[in-house]
Amino acid sequence: MRVWVAPWEDADGTLHGANHLYIEVLPRRWQLDGAVLPAAGVLQPLQIAERSQTDLTNHRR
Repeated sequence: MRVWVAPWEDADGTLHGANHLYIEVLPRRWQLDGAVLPAAGVLQPLQIAERSQTDLTNHRR
C-alpha cells in the first residue's frame, strides 16, 4: 500500500515536503501485467531471436 504524507513543518520551523511511504499489507508475490502468477506457473518466451556469432561478439564490446 502506498501512503501519501502531506507537507509539514516541524517544531523548529523546518518544512518537510510531501512524501510516500510504502507499507506491506500482504506478503509479496511475483506479478506480471497485473495478473498474479499461479504457484506452479512457468514463463516461456513469446519469440526467440537467433543471433549470429558476429552479433554476439559485437554485443560484448
